[in-house]
Amino acid sequence: MATLKEKLASQHGDSVKAAFGVGDAEPAPPSPHGNAPSGKLDGVKALREARLIALDRIEPDPEQPRKQFDHEKILDLAKSLEKYGQLQPIRVTWREDRGKYMIISGERRWRAARFTTRITELQCVVVDRLNEGQVRQEQLIENCLREDLAPLEKAEAFQVVMTMNGWSARRLADELHMSHPTVLRALALLELPEAVQEQVRTGELSPTKAAEIASLDGPENQVTLAEQIVAEKLTREEAVKAVKAKKAGTAATTTRVKEEFRRDDGTRITVTGPAASGPDAVVAALKWALKQAQERRNEGAAQDQAA
Repeated sequence: MATLKEKLASQHGDSVKAAFGVGDAEPAPPSPHGNAPSGKLDGVKALREARLIALDRIEPDPEQPRKQFDHEKILDLAKSLEKYGQLQPIRVTWREDRGKYMIISGERRWRAARFTTRITELQCVVVDRLNEGQVRQEQLIENCLREDLAPLEKAEAFQVVMTMNGWSARRLADELHMSHPTVLRALALLELPEAVQEQVRTGELSPTKAAEIASLDGPENQVTLAEQIVAEKLTREEAVKAVKAKKAGTAATTTRVKEEFRRDDGTRITVTGPAASGPDAVVAALKWALKQAQERRNEGAAQDQAA
C-alpha cells in the first residue's frame, strides 16, 4: 500500500516527487574520469534543476503558512548542518521582481544555515512555472509531511488553498488525503474569538478542545467556556461534556427568534433560532451562509472546468 508521502508525490507532479525523493530525475552526466567501474552508475540519475545558491541570493516567502519558528530547534539544526553539512536540498523559485530566489520549502534549513560558519550556499532544486496557489499547496504538503504547523497556521493555510483553488473543505480533505472531520475541526479554529485563538497559540488550550468550543453559539459563551476549561484543566472528554451542558443551558433559557429578509424578486432569506438573538449574531449567520454558498458555487465551477 502506498504511503501518504507517495500518494501526495504521485498526485502533485514530478517537481514534488523530486523534493520528497520519489520518482525519476535526469540521467547523470558522463564521468570526467573515463569509464566508471561496471555498475557504479547503473540506475543513477542527476537532478536537472539542482543548483548551489549563495545564502544571500535566497529569501523566505512572506506568505509562507508557517509563521512561528522555534529558535532552539533552529540552533539545533544549525549544529547538525555545521557537523554533517546539508543532507537534503531546499526548493526555490526565481522572483524576477526581487532579483532573488524565493523559498518554497526548506525555510528552516535556510534559517539554520545562517547560524553556521561552514554553510555559505545551499543545494537547491529550482522550480519554475508554479502559480501562487500551487506554491501554497506545496508548502502545506511539505509542512504536513515533515513537521506539523501550529494549529492556527494550518487552519489559515487550509483556508488559503481552498480560496485559491475554489475548493470546499471536503475537496481539500480529498486532495490532502485527510479525513473531512479533521479539516473541519481545523477550520473551526478560525471562527473563534481572538481571545480563544490566543489561548490555542500559547498552548493553554488544545486545538481539539478549541474545536469543541467553536460549536457553541456566541463569542461570549465561547470565551467563558474556554476560560473554564483552562482554569479547571479539563480533559477533552470533560470539555465535550461542558460544551454539551452549555448548549443545553443555552437552549433552555434562550427564546427562539425568527429574522426574515425579502428581496424585490421574491427571494426570502430566513435566520431562526438562538443565532437570531441580536443584530451581530444575525450578520454572523448570514456571512457564514454566504461563505458556504460561495464554496459550493466555486466547487461546481471547478468541476465543470475539469469535465
